[in-house]
Amino acid sequence: MRLQHILLFLMINHTDGLSVSISPYPVAVEAGGDVIVTSTITKTESESWKAFIFYVHDKEVTSACRGAFYSTSIECNDVFGCSLGFGFNCNYTHFNLLINNIRTALIGVSIYAEVTSGSSSKSNSITTIIQLKIPLTGVSLTPNGTITMIEKETQVFQCSGTSLPTASLNWHVGGSTLPTSSPPVITADSISSRWTYIAQKNDNDRRISCTAVYESTSFSADVLLNILYAPTVSVSPNYNPYNVLENTTNLQLACTVTDANPAVTSYSWYKDDALISNGDKHSISTVQRSHTGNYACAAANSVSSSNRSSALELNVLYGIEMNSLATHKYLEGEQLSLSCNGQSNPAIVDNDIIWTKHDNATFRRQGRQLVIENINRKDSGIYECSVVIKLTPTLGQPLNVKGTTTVEVDILYIPTVSTSPRFNPFNIIENTTNVNVTCTVTSARPPVSSFRWYKDNSTIATTATFTIQRINRSDSGRYSCEATNSIGTSGQSSQSELLLNVLYGVTLSPIDRQLPQEGKELTVQCIGQSNPALSDNDIIWTKQNNNTFKQTGKQLVIKHVNRLDSGHYICNAVITLLPSIESSVDVIGTTIVQVDVICKYSIYRPSVVIIPYYNPFDVVENTTYLQLTCAVSDSKPNVTSYRWYKDASVISTTAVYTISSVKRSNAGMYTCDATNIAGSSELSSPIVLNVLYGVTVAPISKPQASEGNELSITCDAQSNPAYTDNDVSWTKKHNTTFRQSGKRLLISNINRLDIGTFICIVKLTLTPSIGQSIDVQGTTNVEIDVLFKPMMDGSKPSTKQLIALPENAEKYINIHIVANPVPLVQWISIQNINMSGWCNNTIDSNDTYNGIYISSSILVSGRLGKYMFVSENSVGVLSQIISVELNGKPKSPSIIYVFCKSTTATVLWVQGFNGGHLQVFRVVYWNNEKHLGTKISNEIVENEHFLAINYTAIALKPNSKYTFYVVSINDYGNSSSETLECSTDRSSITSEEAAINECSSVLESGIAMLAVGSVAVFAVAMCALYHYSTIVEERGDSYENSNISNNKNEQYDNM
Repeated sequence: MRLQHILLFLMINHTDGLSVSISPYPVAVEAGGDVIVTSTITKTESESWKAFIFYVHDKEVTSACRGAFYSTSIECNDVFGCSLGFGFNCNYTHFNLLINNIRTALIGVSIYAEVTSGSSSKSNSITTIIQLKIPLTGVSLTPNGTITMIEKETQVFQCSGTSLPTASLNWHVGGSTLPTSSPPVITADSISSRWTYIAQKNDNDRRISCTAVYESTSFSADVLLNILYAPTVSVSPNYNPYNVLENTTNLQLACTVTDANPAVTSYSWYKDDALISNGDKHSISTVQRSHTGNYACAAANSVSSSNRSSALELNVLYGIEMNSLATHKYLEGEQLSLSCNGQSNPAIVDNDIIWTKHDNATFRRQGRQLVIENINRKDSGIYECSVVIKLTPTLGQPLNVKGTTTVEVDILYIPTVSTSPRFNPFNIIENTTNVNVTCTVTSARPPVSSFRWYKDNSTIATTATFTIQRINRSDSGRYSCEATNSIGTSGQSSQSELLLNVLYGVTLSPIDRQLPQEGKELTVQCIGQSNPALSDNDIIWTKQNNNTFKQTGKQLVIKHVNRLDSGHYICNAVITLLPSIESSVDVIGTTIVQVDVICKYSIYRPSVVIIPYYNPFDVVENTTYLQLTCAVSDSKPNVTSYRWYKDASVISTTAVYTISSVKRSNAGMYTCDATNIAGSSELSSPIVLNVLYGVTVAPISKPQASEGNELSITCDAQSNPAYTDNDVSWTKKHNTTFRQSGKRLLISNINRLDIGTFICIVKLTLTPSIGQSIDVQGTTNVEIDVLFKPMMDGSKPSTKQLIALPENAEKYINIHIVANPVPLVQWISIQNINMSGWCNNTIDSNDTYNGIYISSSILVSGRLGKYMFVSENSVGVLSQIISVELNGKPKSPSIIYVFCKSTTATVLWVQGFNGGHLQVFRVVYWNNEKHLGTKISNEIVENEHFLAINYTAIALKPNSKYTFYVVSINDYGNSSSETLECSTDRSSITSEEAAINECSSVLESGIAMLAVGSVAVFAVAMCALYHYSTIVEERGDSYENSNISNNKNEQYDNM
């Protein structure tokens, strides 16, 4: 109960100047204490009083309590009794009310004084009140300690304290002052407050405290809150959307508990509201596009299950799967429209798409839709739609992905044709046989189904090719063709027309004998037919036996003829036929007119010709008794003498010129003339004697080339006709496959296998004007010497690079090499041992076809260590190190593979150095089910020719794991390989051995090649994996006692 302090204002009633006061005001005292209430009368000397009384007001009852009367003396005694038993003393003006052992019953009791003046007027003091003080000693809070609540539960807390005056109470949570929910309850000496608390999870681990404040003293009590509440969760990684590349492996989403009390006991994962898994993490081993969706999780504890987390949108990014496009067919002139579509995330947009064309580097269009207006045949082809999108995952680097698809666009159109040969006009020589003119389809879609040929607008054929068996001049004309497909028929154009122009030689009309009168004018017309037509420039008139007479033009005109003009005049018409195909042809037409001038005396000079007449006259060298005859075609009177000329020089005066044996010096131009009494004839038409002779090939000096370089040799020769590249071939002795054509022999990257004799062969055909053709040939040899650095001679066994000897034993170390030129040879001891007198070098052979073969050896007498063989020539150096060791146990073998089938296992290993003594091998293996014991193969002897050995174990248990290793043993000890494990197949295969045998030959050859390199090992292994390995029948295999140790050393220390 809150104490009420009554504020009393000092009010003194003046009675004749008399007044009374009271103190203390108020009367404040602790319980059990004593207090004196003093009242004082104030007056003047003339004033007097006659009565004084203390009044006590208690529980609405006011009683006189103690007092004094004044008459002649002051009586300070209990004038009035007081139930409270207050003490009293006084003097004339001061009165004391004594209160001992203040009790709570006096709380609120008020006291005032009254004085009665001599005139009986009364005056009261102010009223003072007794205020009892009880100190605050503490505060009580219930409930207390630690309180466990579930979120949103209600709990009433009560806080109380005892004091006078009553203390003030304050509530706090986590240090923050709380507003009171209801007024406190106050009694005489106590105060209490109730606070209703609704559990909030944020208050977990906070304290609710109640503080009582009394004057300068305060006390607090608190309670620890343990708020239980359902979990709060979120999904991590905290990205939304969460972009992930398809095929990302081991993707994990974590359900993160951001708040929970007590701890979480279970988790649930949802995809698109469907439960998919339990656990704090949801794992996706390989992300697929089907994993796209909204993922949320929830967690539960003993209080409740959480609300689902905010959904994480998993956005699976994936590359482009292009929709395939079928072939599109369009008619020429239509609109082409293609659409490129595909599936991807993010989706394809127009800017991602580029169209290109396979046969057009400049074609490029952007956008999903490819549209080409008024398409033509050039638009046919393969169009490629390329899509490039960027996949940008939330985590990691962006990735550009590309998708392409192609579509064939087939433009259909009527044929376009052209005639071939493509000449207009098409000039062709008469009598040419089997001339084909073809209607060539330059373009057509679909293919042409029929053809038609026209000559001068008349149909002549219905095939693509029209053949003229033999060209006649009547075949000249205008030819055209057309082709038809399902779209239509080709149109007429200059390309589809061909003007055939038949060329034919000169046919001159015969000319009657002319008998002009001497002194008159002679005019003779030379008329003929040809295509092209004859012109004046094509005709030359000559006269037999007159080398100086020459006249051009169709008309022969001689003014004032005389007897010397008599003779045979030749009209020579020469035109060149220029066919569109093949070489031009000169054609000659001649006609002779006899002119006899009528004169007084009828004599004239001879006319002569050379027989035989060929120009040129091709004769093979060394032809015997070649005769040229100066034949007289006309003479009056008879001829009296002859002359022969070679290159304008007289060489004979006989009618017949004979060459007993034709030499190339006889080549030249020959003419002749004849003489009678009328004079000498004109020179005959000349003939050119062309002497054909065979091939003389120039010798070639021996070249040298270093290995790896290029060698070029030229074959020079003399012949008539001159030889060409096509006439020359190269061969090589002892090599039936080598052949090269051309004057120049070129060998790139030459090597020592190219050493040898190369033969240049020149073959020609001599074709004389008379007689049969003769094939002639000329050859020359050239020795090619290839220089190469020393290398090991594989045809002879050299000492291996690692050997072992007994102590103090003697042994020759042999090296066989081949080189060109001869190399310097030396041995070097790496241990600096003096080696003088040890070496022995011999040249085994000097075969220029292969090089120079040298054998070198040193004698090792108990000297262990390393020895270096060095051989050097001008091309390079060869070095070889040979290590000499004491005899010892073999080096460890190396297992290449173990290949298991259902009941067999093949082991392939490479044998190590045998330590200088014959080594044998055993294969040790056991089933990993140890109670089955260890199995050991029979001895397998080393193979000095091959590095690798194989062994096949049989009668194995299917569907079991076996361990294998190989032991190498000689007289000095043993060494073991590493172990390898192999699991047999689940069931037996009855055709196993047949398949194994199929591979056996490959296996054996592969083993043989192991000395060459590891490639063969790989080939063998691949064969063994593809088939079965070769089974070695080891019927002596047996299981040993099952207590045999698997320790490799224990098994073979005493073998």
